[in-house]
Amino acid sequence: MPESVVCICDKGRLGIIEALDLRHGSPKSAKPKFTCEVCKKPVRAHKEGTDGQAAHFEHFTWNEDCPLCDARRV
Repeated sequence: MPESVVCICDKGRLGIIEALDLRHGSPKSAKPKFTCEVCKKPVRAHKEGTDGQAAHFEHFTWNEDCPLCDARRV
């Protein structure tokens, strides 16, 4: 399944590393909101996993119309 490494937020189009840096540097009350650049639904940024999983964005809820939404992860 394709993984998204780009999103949209109030700062514009961001790559996953920029988004993770932005999320990490923001106070909890001001966490940035990321949306999928394809379907415009909310996504969350995930850092690289210990199992070798690359950093990526993941949809909060399943969207069957979005080619970047992975049903195995929602």
